[in-house]
Amino acid sequence: MFKVIKIVFFLYVVLVTIHVFTKESGPSNVPNTDVKNCQSTVRHKVSSIIKRGLKVRSSFKHIRTSIIAPDGPGSYLWVMNYQAQNVFGVPLTKRATGTVSVANCDIVISAYEV
Repeated sequence: MFKVIKIVFFLYVVLVTIHVFTKESGPSNVPNTDVKNCQSTVRHKVSSIIKRGLKVRSSFKHIRTSIIAPDGPGSYLWVMNYQAQNVFGVPLTKRATGTVSVANCDIVISAYEV
């Protein structure tokens, strides 16, 4: 079952990446200041949600949060890279993805690895 979840997550990340890089580049794809202001909110909210799901919560280490592309009117895609240990103590680099609303910095997590 775990392998199926990893495969589905991998396919989702690939599709999001293809979607992001096939959009037209230009001024409309550059995050505005409202979105940049939401970046720390995204980092804080997502970090706390991910920590709750980890078996070794103290091992969480944030690496990077990026707001990467528009996902419709008033929302943007975001990606967070982080590091956490598995139950055997091996540090693994992982990724979470989702959307953020510009109006109130509400987040939706589409996928993340525990």
